Amino acid sequence: SSAEKRVLKGYWGKLFEKYVYDLIMSVYKDESRIISEIENSRRETHGVDIVIQYPDTLVTIEVTTKKIPYNVWIEADPIQTKKHIHDLLVSGQRRGKATQLHDLWLKVKSNKARIDGVSNKDIKRIVPIIVFEDVLPVHQGLWPIYEEVLKEAGFEKEFIDNLIFWSIRDLETALGLVESGKSLTEIIDNMSKAAYLHDSV
Repeated sequence: SSAEKRVLKGYWGKLFEKYVYDLIMSVYKDESRIISEIENSRRETHGVDIVIQYPDTLVTIEVTTKKIPYNVWIEADPIQTKKHIHDLLVSGQRRGKATQLHDLWLKVKSNKARIDGVSNKDIKRIVPIIVFEDVLPVHQGLWPIYEEVLKEAGFEKEFIDNLIFWSIRDLETALGLVESGKSLTEIIDNMSKAAYLHDSV
């Protein structure tokens, strides 16, 4: 039944979130650097699934199994494509994934939210990442459409320029590099320099 399908989807979503959390925790040995809504941490994340602390950087992560149906991409109707992007990233039946990240980004930037153990004045950079079960198509020709939807919704250019879409495979690859000694911020900076931050990884 449709009710059973909703329950199953909800269960799978929670399971996927838990996998991402466990994966990150297996790499970052210092648990105090990871704050997570997924594990009901007593440290407030202000609605974001996971926050990873670096001395002057916060990496904020939202996790989702939601996706845009394949037929939307195949039919390539600009109006329908933008509607589905808006529903997923900005606001559909619930707050969109980019909106959740953006809300925390704004609060930290304006000093209206505090995360235990983090001094806002020390934070020079916030890197928002959405981790998808199956990543949205990302390439230089398509990114401007995502950018347009987010700009129309009032998102700042600085936030959009730093927003990253990763599939679970991208995250697994990045964490493998972290385990070998690189920092996540270094990996992201290298992506940006190589010009594929908003292109297929």
